[in-house]
Amino acid sequence: DPSIGNTYNNLGEINLKLGFIAKAKTYFFLGLQRKIENGFLESLGNSYLNIGRAYKRLYQLDSAVYYSRRAYRSFEEINDKKGIADALNNLGNYFRIENTDSAIYFLNRSAELKKALGNTGGLLFTYLSLSDVFIQSKNWKEAQSLLDNARPLADEMKSPLSMKSILSREIQIDSVNGNWRSAFNKMNQVKVLQDSIYDLNMANTTKELEAKFESKQKAQKI
Repeated sequence: DPSIGNTYNNLGEINLKLGFIAKAKTYFFLGLQRKIENGFLESLGNSYLNIGRAYKRLYQLDSAVYYSRRAYRSFEEINDKKGIADALNNLGNYFRIENTDSAIYFLNRSAELKKALGNTGGLLFTYLSLSDVFIQSKNWKEAQSLLDNARPLADEMKSPLSMKSILSREIQIDSVNGNWRSAFNKMNQVKVLQDSIYDLNMANTTKELEAKFESKQKAQKI
């Protein structure tokens, strides 16, 4: 039953979000084991990706890279372009600390695939990851160029959170280069976006509570 493997993966995701990383890793491995036992080989890539994410959170980068490479190979075997792009993106992020050249290589490959697939959200986050690599290496011009590429994608998605991420990086670049007025203006924009994000979160929370209340009322009537 594929749902058992998926249940383990869902439990892993919940524990990962709660910060119980070792427990999350255990659930991800259990999900992987069930998929292998039941022959659901087409979904192994996602399990490998999840295990890699857990190892990264445990600061075990060699293991994170190993399982991301396994994910890449699994996705390649079934020609899952989106999965391949995700694996490349994760590999780029895992190499960021120790090998910037490898990070740039993997992230650029991921960006090319995501662009070809029309994956706007994925492409935006890969541009942000690439900009972080160049900020880390103090290549401000290249970092800003990537943020310029990311900005229209954030506009297209109408995502205040993504725009805040872009502006936060631009503030860092402006400050280093002594562009104080620009940095100050962008700080004000971030404050406005924070209010927008708060309002959006509150609206979503209110909708969820209303839906639960209405569901409860209907159940009581029945």
